[in-house]
Amino acid sequence: MPSLQYDLANAFQDVFSDFQEVKPRTLVLVGGPVLLVLITVYRYFAAWYRLRHVPGPFVQSWTSLVQVKKMWEGHAHLYYNGLAEKYGEPTKYVCLFTDAAMPTMMSIMVIPGLYKWFQRWPLSTLMPSSKDKSGFGCMIGFAEKFVDERLRPDAKPQRDIIQSFIKHGLDRDQLVQEILIQILAGSDTTATAIRMTLLFLITSPPALRALLREIDDGVESGRVSSPVTNAEAFAMPYLQAVIHEGLRLYSPGVGPLYKQVPKGGDTIHGYFLPEGTQVGQNMWGIQRRKDVFGEDADVFRPERWLEAEEGRLKAMKETVDLVFGYGKYQCLGKQMAYMEINKLLVELLRRYDFSLVDPVNPMHLRSATLWMTKNFWLKITRRE
Repeated sequence: MPSLQYDLANAFQDVFSDFQEVKPRTLVLVGGPVLLVLITVYRYFAAWYRLRHVPGPFVQSWTSLVQVKKMWEGHAHLYYNGLAEKYGEPTKYVCLFTDAAMPTMMSIMVIPGLYKWFQRWPLSTLMPSSKDKSGFGCMIGFAEKFVDERLRPDAKPQRDIIQSFIKHGLDRDQLVQEILIQILAGSDTTATAIRMTLLFLITSPPALRALLREIDDGVESGRVSSPVTNAEAFAMPYLQAVIHEGLRLYSPGVGPLYKQVPKGGDTIHGYFLPEGTQVGQNMWGIQRRKDVFGEDADVFRPERWLEAEEGRLKAMKETVDLVFGYGKYQCLGKQMAYMEINKLLVELLRRYDFSLVDPVNPMHLRSATLWMTKNFWLKITRRE
């Protein structure tokens, strides 16, 4: 026994004497990464634990890298649809303009912490710059130049929205951001809605004939002016059915658009969500709900909007309206988007016939929460 005590004492003395020889800098270099790993593991565990009662894939309980992977593959919509079909509502997954830049931008949206890193050198060199000759950076340069001219001491006040912003005290950076929003917001999403609705019409001859008949009858009877007014377009029931069906099947944005649960938490579909939880919408799954749109919810059929009884029609319209957000988060350009779609579809279809150049592969389509479309080639001839 004495020899064992002696050996243990010597062992502990050797360990502590070696430990004392470790320099503080070495402790920091070794202990820092270990502490970071422990903190990361704790945060992942906490993220899983607080929503463990909500159905969903286990991996998505603690990392958003799966979402990012699907964005870069261009299959985000299929991934979200799979979640909706397998887990129903709600489903848990962690919150995380050129075609090449879109996956990067959406990845940063899903993992907000990446934004800080991309603002630092050397990653900042990969971001758009106002000195760029093309792309988003060139647009930033245009906005900055425009704002600088309007803020010159000798600049003459104009009667436009920018002057209103200046009058209400927005500074230079805020004005630049507002101009970029005015240029970008709704332009790509509205274009997507028009492209996909037009594709559905071209590939659905009965629907196209029905819409052309409504347009032609309206022109002959004087109910449709040249150009068509927004009010006249809204009074065309089949046109509105076509637009709603196009927005439903290919919502311009399939991203989650997260909202944060307020203080005190909230209950959604019977599941309590603690405060601070990010709640997103699975638009691709929502717009294909068979209990709302019928068993043929995956089919482009505008007639469903004309056949539905009042209660179902109300539910269908409220569901499709979610494409534009809801409440105070609703898209401010909703009515503008409808006006553009209304006018463009009527004016194009009353004048031209459209056919696909390549019916087998009509377009190259990828989704990174927003759609990226290439090679949508059409043959256009004037109608007689």
